[in-house]
Amino acid sequence: MGENSRERSKCKSPPSLADRRTTFEKLEDRLLLTTVTFNAPSSNSGDGTWVAGQRDGVNVHVGPAYLYYNTSPAAFPGFQVGDSMYLKVNYFDEGSGKLKVEYDSLTDNFDDTEFHTRSSRIDTQQFVSSYHLLENVQFANGGNGHDFRVNTSGAPISTVELSDQPFPDSGLEWVWSPPWEAPYAGPSREVDASTLTGKVLAGYQGWFNTPNDAADEGYVHWGHPGDWSIEQWPDANDYDQSELFPVPGVATASGEQAYLFSSANSSVVNRHFQWMREHDIDGVLVQRFRGSFMYKQPDGSYIGEPQWPVVNARDAAHREGRTWAIEYDIQNGGTTSQRDVVIQQVKDDWEYLTDPDGFDMLNDSHYQRENGMPVVTIFGLYVSSGNSYSTAQQTDLINYFHSRGVYVVGAGRHTESGSQIANAGLHDAYIPWQGYWKGGNSYSSDETRLNGVTQHVPHVFPGFSWTHLQNSSTATSRDREDGNFYWRMISDAANETDAPWYFIGMFDEYDEGTNLIPASDDPPAPDMDSGGNPLTYQVSDPMPNDWWMALTGAAKQALQKKVSINDTIPTESELENRSNVGGEAVWQGSGSDRLAAIDNPDGQIQTTTFSVDGKSFDAIYSLDNRLYFQVDDSFLLQDTNGRDVTIEVEYLDSGPGQFNAKYDSTTDSQKATEPAVLTGSGQWRTHRFQLSDAYFGNNQNGGADFLLEKIGGNLFVRRVRVIKESMLSVDVDLGSSNTVNGLQQFEFAGDGQTLATDVGGRSVRQLTGTPLSLYMYLRVDDNFANQVHAGLNAIVEVVYQDVGSGNLNIQYDSTIAAYKVASPISLEDSGEWRTARFYLDDAFFGNRQNGGADIRITGNHIPIDQVRLLHAFGDLAAPELEMASATINSPQNTVRVAWSMTDDWRSGLMDQWTVQEDNHIQIEWTNDGGLSWNSVGLVYEYASPASQSGYDTGAGASTWSDETTWDTSGLVSGTYQIRITPIDGRGNAGAYLETTEFGLVGVPALTGDYDQDAVVDGDDLTKWSDSYGTTTPPGSGADGNGNGFVDGADFLVWQRNFGAMLPPPITVEQPDSLSASAVPEPIRATDASDVAEQIVARDAGMVLWTKNNQPNVEPHYLSPETESPTVATINDQTLRLLARNAVPNDAEKVEFKLRTYDEAFSSYEESNGFLDSLEELPGEFLDL
Repeated sequence: MGENSRERSKCKSPPSLADRRTTFEKLEDRLLLTTVTFNAPSSNSGDGTWVAGQRDGVNVHVGPAYLYYNTSPAAFPGFQVGDSMYLKVNYFDEGSGKLKVEYDSLTDNFDDTEFHTRSSRIDTQQFVSSYHLLENVQFANGGNGHDFRVNTSGAPISTVELSDQPFPDSGLEWVWSPPWEAPYAGPSREVDASTLTGKVLAGYQGWFNTPNDAADEGYVHWGHPGDWSIEQWPDANDYDQSELFPVPGVATASGEQAYLFSSANSSVVNRHFQWMREHDIDGVLVQRFRGSFMYKQPDGSYIGEPQWPVVNARDAAHREGRTWAIEYDIQNGGTTSQRDVVIQQVKDDWEYLTDPDGFDMLNDSHYQRENGMPVVTIFGLYVSSGNSYSTAQQTDLINYFHSRGVYVVGAGRHTESGSQIANAGLHDAYIPWQGYWKGGNSYSSDETRLNGVTQHVPHVFPGFSWTHLQNSSTATSRDREDGNFYWRMISDAANETDAPWYFIGMFDEYDEGTNLIPASDDPPAPDMDSGGNPLTYQVSDPMPNDWWMALTGAAKQALQKKVSINDTIPTESELENRSNVGGEAVWQGSGSDRLAAIDNPDGQIQTTTFSVDGKSFDAIYSLDNRLYFQVDDSFLLQDTNGRDVTIEVEYLDSGPGQFNAKYDSTTDSQKATEPAVLTGSGQWRTHRFQLSDAYFGNNQNGGADFLLEKIGGNLFVRRVRVIKESMLSVDVDLGSSNTVNGLQQFEFAGDGQTLATDVGGRSVRQLTGTPLSLYMYLRVDDNFANQVHAGLNAIVEVVYQDVGSGNLNIQYDSTIAAYKVASPISLEDSGEWRTARFYLDDAFFGNRQNGGADIRITGNHIPIDQVRLLHAFGDLAAPELEMASATINSPQNTVRVAWSMTDDWRSGLMDQWTVQEDNHIQIEWTNDGGLSWNSVGLVYEYASPASQSGYDTGAGASTWSDETTWDTSGLVSGTYQIRITPIDGRGNAGAYLETTEFGLVGVPALTGDYDQDAVVDGDDLTKWSDSYGTTTPPGSGADGNGNGFVDGADFLVWQRNFGAMLPPPITVEQPDSLSASAVPEPIRATDASDVAEQIVARDAGMVLWTKNNQPNVEPHYLSPETESPTVATINDQTLRLLARNAVPNDAEKVEFKLRTYDEAFSSYEESNGFLDSLEELPGEFLDL
């Protein structure tokens, strides 16, 4: 937790977004775009001496210190002092160290570049490029007579390139629009952030960096090779390769490559938050130290380091549906005057984070609140008598937050000093730091001290160590006891306190050994302390590597009083089935996605609204005791082997009792789950039902797939999700001829011979029990998993018929034994086809069993249909699309849309695209050259018979190809184009592809109106006569009957419709509630788009219009005023008046500014002469 281990230095922030945009636009206007290449330094003397050499046949220059360069501003036409420039240093990556660039700027003759990439040398023995941004450039030879220099520390430099434009793929693109200067705008999974009650929140550091990541600061918080400062080594198994940094020259104890990760990689942080969701951890308190503050300058601007920790945590909270809040750590503040400065810095930093024109933190929907107030936590106002802020200083800072309506949580050691108890009471809640440990392994003393003072929040942590941090094998340490120490804290927090929420410290802090996230069982060889004693790494073994996260999820159940616990830790089998985090179908009051709540005679749905903690939610309940739900067949239908899914229910905990789910399984259409307990808390709560055998064949009443049932009363539900697993798998379908997909069953002459037979219509294999038929051997494709020294988390699924007595079990090649025995599955002789799941946390899969097998199945006379091996995998990167096409069908009212894609799932490019995910494509069309796109809809994988999907384990290639039909009925004639965007199961959109253009012939708006002038008259007869006897695209020209030929039948069409015309434009009298100084004559228009394209509703009343194709014409204003704003209404009449009567005939664009007060403004679209209303928020740009 302490800042004493922080290794990052403060740097300047970029100029303000407005300044950067102004500068960038200025450079664009001057049409610079010049690049100068330096093949050699400009001098060779003093501290800039160098020698020439070669690397891989390329000339290089090697100097012990600096290489100096001069340039001429004349080389850059239009250059002005103060411009920004870009530098690319091409060097041979050997050895270690960092490249630095210093240049002559307006502020310093040797100004450091603050924003750079790829500046760390990691000995790849390859030529690489480092990129640097030079701001406020002067280039007046101010740096020892030169314009810039490269601090190489011996790195071989080949060439240096200087440009007035950004280099492609430099990694500096974010500088022009830093994500911390704007609110989050990506995919968001809804979450209730309105209360702390019932939540388990973990501290999140997010401070780990590796060389050449986005921060480009080298190793941060890991230590460095030969002197690591972490107590556990991260387990690399569950990360994608693209998320890992191979540490040069460092191997694990088994000789494998050692890996670290960077928290500046958003995909890594997304994965951490995904683990939180998987294990039901509600969110985080993002740790914020003084080194990460944004510091306010006298001119009102801010400086500070790039804000990757807070940005990545915020974004990941949205993507995974977690909450987040800030926790300031301001311990060790220094002298009294220095502490005053720190307090002001906290205030300034808070103002930066909450700026509505910048990061806008307080308007973030996932920011944690309590009683309607945003939450902030402050650690370190009192840690000890020598590390403390005065009472006046504590009061000042807490009052600052209270005056801004902020809920303040304190953290520290106030309860250890009698004189500080009152100061603890200044906070709205208080976390006594390591209070359990300090209290003699009990929370009771802190619960007593804070009783009547403020709310006590327990600090729960899995262990602690400072051995690496202090480089001493005898430093303070607290053993984890395989989770027993942690569980006792959880149990005592539940039984000794009335805490409404728990704080877990920490989620990711490997520095002090308090991390929940996985630690490797195969770390590098330990460093030695000064006395020659090994600094041993803590490992997860013998527990699963996510054991501490699983225990944390169980802690939430105890916190919410759903279960009673004691000091006896749960078993692995009790916690083995984690929540799924794959694709999901959602029902909610505000709109559903492939999950419907359906009415039945025994489940009649009613709607209502509840307000909890000041926030209203729509909910449903049943007049009976059942709520039925139907999963869309495109999501899951009739899975004969049984699908592992999670049903997640958000319900009002409104009274004592219980409810359960009954679902359509492979064996029973009404299979009941274990019940969820209601405690009467009055809070919205979430319960997860874990199913391993979902069939979902629409076999319940009304075609439902599952129901929620509460005995004796109503269950109020606001959201339900059905979530698939997120796993990569290999499998084998067994029978007389096996179908192999990365998992091979083979016959072993000694004791592994099986019998192929047919049972119940299925082709299966089974063991006979003879000495030659005791085991069914399986070999895992080495490309999928092989010799995993740290132990792989995996699941083995066996589809079998439940016949006879005894057990079904497996033995697998683990890190500790080649034939490790799993927990058996008891047979019940039901005759049903079932799926057994064996959870492994230490799979080695080194082909060490008989015949090179990795797994063998035991259990005689049991028909086995399929075996599948799964493991969690994959990064969160966007998928890739390779082909998209559109073909016009005959007749022309449908278009066939096809697509295909492929990717290498081992490289991290599209790992999430597998059959377990909820992958889909979005189809859109345009007929205006791409100015606007209209939705056709979404198509999900396996939603159609034409879908072909899978992956080749050997090649590591995932594929999906499919097609759908687009109904184009009602569209007008024109040139069209289709755009297809691939989206994976987490909402990551890949790059879209557009089809080639194609022509469509639509049905005329008026039958017989061959010249399309809105009236059937003699001109149309002339057009028919002129084209008589010709062929034409069906429905076009004078082809009135759509047969593709202009003939006598088309004359009859004209004759029967002669005199018909389109409806006249609508003319509406001006309402009394609006008046204007002058109202032009009504315009003639049959379509609202003729006269208006955009509406914006704000606190004003005016109409702005400009003439067609004349954007520079001075705008004209019409100001409808009202005497009393409260009676102004925006209705169909008002809109028609403004759209049709208040602008001239040649107006193309209209911007409405209308008064809105209690109700949201509505946008309108015209259809058949009527205006339909769609509710929108004020201030939005809307289409008319």
